[in-house]
Amino acid sequence: MGIRHLQHRPWVRRQATQWLRCLSVLTVAGLGGSFVLAGRAEAAPVVGWVCSDSNFRGNCIPISQDIPRLGLTAVGNDRASSLLMAEGTSLSLYLDTDYGSVCQTFSANAPDLRNTLIGNDRASSVRVGSTCPSAILFKDSNYSGTYVTSDQLRYTVGGTTRYWSLGLGTTTIGNAQLSSVVVSPGHSVSIYEGLSLSGACITLYGNTPSLGALGFNDRARSVWVDPPSPCFHPLGG
Repeated sequence: MGIRHLQHRPWVRRQATQWLRCLSVLTVAGLGGSFVLAGRAEAAPVVGWVCSDSNFRGNCIPISQDIPRLGLTAVGNDRASSLLMAEGTSLSLYLDTDYGSVCQTFSANAPDLRNTLIGNDRASSVRVGSTCPSAILFKDSNYSGTYVTSDQLRYTVGGTTRYWSLGLGTTTIGNAQLSSVVVSPGHSVSIYEGLSLSGACITLYGNTPSLGALGFNDRARSVWVDPPSPCFHPLGG
């Protein structure tokens, strides 16, 4: 039975970890590749497999821990094309090595990464779980160029933590240089034309490859990730 048919069988996802614990290498007939499995009973639980070809074909490796460089695995760098997930798990793919740049979290099978944010033949590292930043800000459109993650904007004072930049000129992006934003599900980003969260503002609730389409390209001077309300002006605007 080809692996492309297995994703529709309910027992496959439930048995995924058991297969890994019992076998050291599993070769699936008709795949044109193999699933390389780390098969010790004490091994960390496997959350899924990353495959070099679409429809779970080619070389597939189990993911049970973070991998900062896919180029050192059987899949290779910029070669991931599909994901087969174990039941109730998630993993995050990154565009760059060492968990950098564009990030996307998966909790369901992805037979063809061409239809995703991360894209086909682009992933360079992977982490177990939902580890993507709340937002990633890019200097250029289409999520390219210099970037800053929301984690880098962490600011804690008086026991309260916020993720904001009161002046993008203090970051590697610079003032009035922001062109695209990745926003993880369940989060939002308010971007402001003025410093210190002032002036004209728009709030983003999803991935935005071009702020120019919203009339806000190269205008942002400050940002607030997950503000208490859309375009909240703490100083009265």
